[in-house]
Parts: sequence; C-alpha cells; structure tokens
Amino acid sequence: MTNTASGIAAAYLDAVSRQDLEQQLACFHADATVRDVGESKVLQGHDAIRAWSAGNASQYALRVEVRDSRCPAEGQVVVRTLVHGAFPGSPLPFTYDFMVRDGRIAQLVIEQP
Repeated sequence: MTNTASGIAAAYLDAVSRQDLEQQLACFHADATVRDVGESKVLQGHDAIRAWSAGNASQYALRVEVRDSRCPAEGQVVVRTLVHGAFPGSPLPFTYDFMVRDGRIAQLVIEQP
C-alpha cells in the first residue's frame, strides 16, 4: 500500500502544480475529506473539493515543490512542501498529510508546520 499511497500523493501534487482540476479530482474517493487548516475549511465529497480546487487554481496559481516525504503508517503519506503562488509570503512551507484507501485519497489534511 505504501507505494500506491506515495504514487497517488505524487500524482495529486503534480496535478495541483499543473492546475489540472480533473486529474486532482480523480485522485480522490467520491466521499473524501479535505481539511485545509490554514483556511479553516473542511470539504467533503467531489463537488466541494472541485470548488475548492478551482478557487485555489484561479486565485493562487499554486506550484508545489516537494521537499521530502515519509510513510509513517500503512496508507499514510506525509509530504513536506514549499508552495509557490500568488499569495503573501510566497513561497511558504506546507505539510500534506494523505490517507489513502484502495488507491485513492480518502483524507487530506493541509497545514503549515
């Protein structure tokens, strides 16, 4: 599972950098949850995640630079990044904590370290 989890996390972060909304969404289970700690948002399901992703793409033009990753538990991938974009203080460090189930993201928590 660790290789699958790492692969889907990498695919998602690549899709964010390319602003490929369809590929981002394809990485998630239909009932997935995203918690964006910095924006105090919790999103549930494809419709909410699509709207959030589209807003980020148009407002911030994010580009994610992976610094390192680790797999502390089965199905979990924690990725430390430096995120570049059209926001104050860019670039800023963020941690993406993925929980993967059956090859797709079931939960994603994004926060600053």
